[in-house]
Amino acid sequence: GGGGGGGGGGTSVELPQFVPLTALYVGRFPSTNHAVLFLWVSGFGQSEGRPKRLVLVAVQDEAKPQPAKTLQSWAMRNNPFFAPIAGAEARPPFRGVCTFEIGLGDIAGLDYMNPLLVDSSRLVIEARKITKRWFPTLDQCSCHYGWAD
Repeated sequence: GGGGGGGGGGTSVELPQFVPLTALYVGRFPSTNHAVLFLWVSGFGQSEGRPKRLVLVAVQDEAKPQPAKTLQSWAMRNNPFFAPIAGAEARPPFRGVCTFEIGLGDIAGLDYMNPLLVDSSRLVIEARKITKRWFPTLDQCSCHYGWAD
């Protein structure tokens, strides 16, 4: 009988390039002002030859009201979902696309809770290094990463 396993030319499984996410936390900070969250897996399948990394993407919701001044207080000053600081201005709003890149070699630990055993699934990634990038639009983000239209 058949069985998968050893043998020459085996079949490869194509991983999805884009995986939708329902929530994203970076440290203690949740992404609360997003329209779309997803994970892009780079370096495999259609993106083979590119750096092997995970890219977490938070597309901010233009329709949602901007955070109140109290949310922009000292307690939130290190919130990774804020836009970069421009000059000496006060902390900018959440508009745009925020990405967090994690090289596969920078992953120090993973914790995954199986949705078959609990009410919800959760993936925790502990990384030695994360690169944050900010894009004013999803088109500019797509162009940077070379995503097809």
